[in-house]
Amino acid sequence: MRMSALFLTVLLSACSPAWWQGFKENPAQSAEMVLGTVSTIERVASLAFTQLEPMLPLDKQAVYQAKFDESILALSKAMQAVRSAVRAAADAKEEHPDLTRVMVDVTTAVKDVQALVAEVKNLVAPAKFGVTAGGAVAQAPKGVATTIVLDTFVEDLKQQTGQQDD
Repeated sequence: MRMSALFLTVLLSACSPAWWQGFKENPAQSAEMVLGTVSTIERVASLAFTQLEPMLPLDKQAVYQAKFDESILALSKAMQAVRSAVRAAADAKEEHPDLTRVMVDVTTAVKDVQALVAEVKNLVAPAKFGVTAGGAVAQAPKGVATTIVLDTFVEDLKQQTGQQDD
């Protein structure tokens, strides 16, 4: 719970309602702010997956580990592409570089990581938590709460970048 509170504190302090205007005025700086959120998403997703993966059936663990590694690699490459584009724009002394393509790639990679973690969560705990027939709340498996924090960060990223759900 303390970790969730810490993540939410970081999230709320990083949010800016004027992000989009800032992006128009200084895309490089705004891109770095987004990358900070994306780095946090990557860490939270890794934590959630690490907590959930051991609860998968043994025959699925290696498959999902490979899928997760692939999605994290794609996210890392997308983040590096943003940094490279920002660096290239700075070297070319572009005041307002067009970072749209690389930002879309990052948000797509984030969605892929989030979807994979959600898929693993659903395999592990489709009916293991929630309200029981008698009204008692069953304990959520470790990792499920972390996925809620992950979803919160992804929603913040959508707000930062002005993106809507598909």
